[in-house]
Amino acid sequence: MSQLNNLFFQIIDNFPNGFILFDENANILYTNSVFTDLLGYEKNYLLNKKKLWELDYHINSPELFKQKITNLMRIKKSNRFSIYIKNDGTLYRCQKQNFSFMNNENETNYFFSIIDNKNDTVLEQNYFYSQKLLNEKIDTLRIPLFTIFSSISAFKLKNELNLPLTEQEINLNIDAIEKSANQLNNLIKTLKP
Repeated sequence: MSQLNNLFFQIIDNFPNGFILFDENANILYTNSVFTDLLGYEKNYLLNKKKLWELDYHINSPELFKQKITNLMRIKKSNRFSIYIKNDGTLYRCQKQNFSFMNNENETNYFFSIIDNKNDTVLEQNYFYSQKLLNEKIDTLRIPLFTIFSSISAFKLKNELNLPLTEQEINLNIDAIEKSANQLNNLIKTLKP
């Protein structure tokens, strides 16, 4: 059996596509050199220091990993596009096939993915930097939106209570809304590619 295992891994090592074997705890048990080359990691680093959910952009938490694995155990095979986080922080988009199988001797579930390295569209942006920048921009939306909603609420409240609006209140609220709208417009311009 050991010779058969060795033969299997020799075949996988010479496989033209990426290959990764992992268990239900997201431990990476084996990768071939195509997979490590595509993502720029050392093989030993992946096997000893990384969990699968740390590499997969779409399965980015232990909880989501468990959910995906439960689904894969049920259907046994899936085809989908995936995005991996490369060692340099960029993203690697690819087509992959996922499989599940059970070792009947110890009743342990194992999983593997075959990664098509022909769709090697590397997204140029650094994922972590882009995420941080987007979060900062989203935070700057809060103040102008709050100002706009507060001004509109003030108008509505006075209207519902049949209270007259003074010229000063109208001008103050319109100025606040206009200033906030300009802030939002400028923010939208900075987010456009």
